[in-house]
Amino acid sequence: MAFGTALLSALCYGLASALQALGARRTAAGRPAGDGTLVGVVRQWPFLLGVLLDVWGFVAQLMALRYLPLFVVQAAQAGNLAVTALAAVPILGIRLAGRQWAAVCAVCAGLALLGASSGPEGATQAGTATRLVLLGAAALVIVGETAVPAAVGIALWHDRTRPGWTLFAAAGFSLAVAGALALARFADPRSA
Repeated sequence: MAFGTALLSALCYGLASALQALGARRTAAGRPAGDGTLVGVVRQWPFLLGVLLDVWGFVAQLMALRYLPLFVVQAAQAGNLAVTALAAVPILGIRLAGRQWAAVCAVCAGLALLGASSGPEGATQAGTATRLVLLGAAALVIVGETAVPAAVGIALWHDRTRPGWTLFAAAGFSLAVAGALALARFADPRSA
């Protein structure tokens, strides 16, 4: 259930990005070059739905952090790039190249391994200051940081995998991050 919440967060963030891009595209199509478009973008329903999905994604991420090790939740957040790539196909009419499909598959395989290998969150109790620092760190990985928070969860809060699943967790984390990095290039039109 908790891993599903982490995946729901990634799904919300990924769909939000595609919908916000659609809202920006619609606004840009109706305006002359150099014309201010912020008000026009905010008036687009896809953009507003994307903002709402970002809020839901953040709430789901916080819920997942309550029950899962930090490294699992942050790696699951890398899945939002795969969701964005997949959602861009029908929403934006973009075609994925073979290497982008391979990256999506790598992210999915990595997340499956992480979901199977994740143990309960660490036993160390965190105080209010620690929770606020964690909230700040979570806000930063929203933009793609996964390795630093994972290391913090392992080092400070003793997050662990299920017994005997350490190699699967490492492989899953590596696949998810590598796939996400490959998909990060998806936003660059020159990489297509």
